[in-house]
Amino acid sequence: MAVAGDLAEPAQAVALLRDVQDENPWTVGAVLGRLARRGEVALALAQADQVTDIDLRGEVYAELIDSLVKRGNRPAAEEVMNRLVKLGADAGGRRPSLLAQRAKAEKVFYGDERWRKTFQAALSAAEGVPSPESSRALAASISSRIASTTAPRGARSSSRATGSARNTSSTFGRRRSRVCTSAGAPMLLGS
Repeated sequence: MAVAGDLAEPAQAVALLRDVQDENPWTVGAVLGRLARRGEVALALAQADQVTDIDLRGEVYAELIDSLVKRGNRPAAEEVMNRLVKLGADAGGRRPSLLAQRAKAEKVFYGDERWRKTFQAALSAAEGVPSPESSRALAASISSRIASTTAPRGARSSSRATGSARNTSSTFGRRRSRVCTSAGAPMLLGS
């Protein structure tokens, strides 16, 4: 089917694509990317915008960016990159396949190491792990909660007998805190 983007007339390639795209959605990016490489940028971009599945549209945009950069059409590639970034922002940055496609496009578009951060975000989203930005916000929230609460007195004496403790350098108010691990779970103790 990707050969249709190379050999057929543009209208004929799009007609063939419409016939098979439901059964083989991976062909959409390949065909439209080859049409863009041939110079049919407006037609390929119009077809890409009609793709309803967000992940598939991200894949198509990444293919278009690759084709446009290889063709030397940097302004059109930048426009498609902006669309891909907006698509990811609209999705909330939580779709791993969309983030992976953006990383692929950034690697081709920028030609440096910027794509690694986006790819790491894609891996984190796939594993259900929060991104570094949300991890920092979560850590700040937890720190403020810890600072405003104190551990019960009974926990201090019983955890000393069962767990191992170490002093931390951070202070919450005037009290120094100790982190005690008991059965693998960290507990905050006042000292």
